[in-house]
Amino acid sequence: MSFIKLFKVIFIALFLVTCVELGYYLYIQTTGVSISPAKTQRIVSYSSDVLACSENPPQEIVDKQALSESALRSLRYLKKGLISSSTTTSELRGKIVQIEKKEGISSLGTQYERLLKISGSNGHVNTFELKAEKMNNVEVYQDKEGKKEKINFDNLYINDKIVIDITHDLLKSTNDWLIKMIIIKS
Repeated sequence: MSFIKLFKVIFIALFLVTCVELGYYLYIQTTGVSISPAKTQRIVSYSSDVLACSENPPQEIVDKQALSESALRSLRYLKKGLISSSTTTSELRGKIVQIEKKEGISSLGTQYERLLKISGSNGHVNTFELKAEKMNNVEVYQDKEGKKEKINFDNLYINDKIVIDITHDLLKSTNDWLIKMIIIKS
């Protein structure tokens, strides 16, 4: 085979491969199909304990996770442009096992203004790292004989029994999703 014929064959093969790749790219763009790695184990959280996971979380996380994995997974399929609001409100009950009343850096390397770690009746722990700009969204109360009296965060101590009502905006990233946190000390 002459050099020119070999060059034409190579050129045609590369041209066909390029056309197939371009067609595949256009197909993905028009159908909305997403390509993601098969073994995604990204953990979404603003604290050192897991609040929500994406695909294939480790079993020890699933065992501690309070929310249904299938419910969390189904929320991912809501389409942009159709949903205008999505919030979740959760109530947590437990005992304070660690509290930091001054700014610091978490084990994940993020800076916080206040840190609150609570343990539930089963011993599972959730950590809340509250950034300075979100402290305006945090209210703290003392329950005195059924009446709520507003107190400061500094009036919380280790071993205090508390209830946390927390509201998140699911349309925002975990860095900015806290709408309101109400802490009630009993």
